Amino acid sequence: MTAFQLFLLLVGAFLAAFAIVALIVLLWIRQKIRKWTASIGAEMETYAAAAPLVPPLRIQLEANNGLEWEHLEDIEEVSSALNGAGFQHAGDFEMEEHPIYLRAFTHTANQLDCVVYDHYQSGVWFEFVTHYKNGRLVTFTTAESSGLAPPTYATVEHHPDAEPQELLEHCLATRPPGEKLDTAASQFARRFTEAYAREMNWRVERGGPTEAEIRAAGIKHGEVDDEFVQHVRYMWRLQLNEYREEQLRTAFLDQAGLSARRWEEVRDRLVFVHDHLTEDDVLDQCEQLFPLDEDNLLQDNRETNVNDDENADDLVRERRRADIRQKLQGLSPRKGFDRVNQELDATNRIEKIGELTKPFPADVYLRSDVDH
Repeated sequence: MTAFQLFLLLVGAFLAAFAIVALIVLLWIRQKIRKWTASIGAEMETYAAAAPLVPPLRIQLEANNGLEWEHLEDIEEVSSALNGAGFQHAGDFEMEEHPIYLRAFTHTANQLDCVVYDHYQSGVWFEFVTHYKNGRLVTFTTAESSGLAPPTYATVEHHPDAEPQELLEHCLATRPPGEKLDTAASQFARRFTEAYAREMNWRVERGGPTEAEIRAAGIKHGEVDDEFVQHVRYMWRLQLNEYREEQLRTAFLDQAGLSARRWEEVRDRLVFVHDHLTEDDVLDQCEQLFPLDEDNLLQDNRETNVNDDENADDLVRERRRADIRQKLQGLSPRKGFDRVNQELDATNRIEKIGELTKPFPADVYLRSDVDH
């Protein structure tokens, strides 16, 4: 299976999105986003609808020979056909990230994987996957297309009504020639998770799905408006930032050579600034790291003509965000953040403790107070 095929499921199975919604909510809280829409209830409905278009960037398979299949009769029917075609059972698996069960098969002579999926809502589907030594990936699947583009190195054909023997014969007759990777049954889980990670890396480099892909995928489940597209993009941005931060955190640990005790002291106080961030990302970081001085806030409130204290505070914060945004204009994220930091007084400034070149250039700062 490719990540693209799993992506199809995530687009179609809205009820399976709760784990992703929980992740996004945690990221949302972490980012301290104060208001997105006037109604929190309406906002979370939009997040839930958008969540299937924001799958996890990594997955893990766990072997389980005692799975309670949702559609056992269909699973056994497809399994019987594959056994009759000379496929070897490579194991039954579940995914920690989603309520999806997999039964894997391999055909050594044909150098072909077959994966049968069982989902409580979407039912059973299967696909034949060929891995080529040049990195090419060719998939024939009974899953329907989602409208999302496959990676440039992958070819995907959709045959929703095909029977196992019919799709197998079509696959063997039409798949491109070329040297193929071996399909040892013992290595199936590694092939599966590596293929998923490779595709997610490809999508990360693209910055997530395009607007056209979001609209094409979302339209299958109802009307897609600009707000829906904006939410999907926003959720991708949160997840990409989280993923990149973990990469940088790991790289910094390797480079800094800190003791375990020192690492525990500083790990949650590290701040990474890199040029993959957007201006809004940097603005959010500045707002979190450089809180308003209470005395200044009171003074600014007195200067406003708003009687309601809460509204006055909102106006002051919006004015401050506009000021920071002005300072960031025309500068790269790294230079813009450095400018805002350097213009603070010494008591509020955070310390730059190093730079990283891999996995991509970034500045590393250390907060003095983890509770900021």
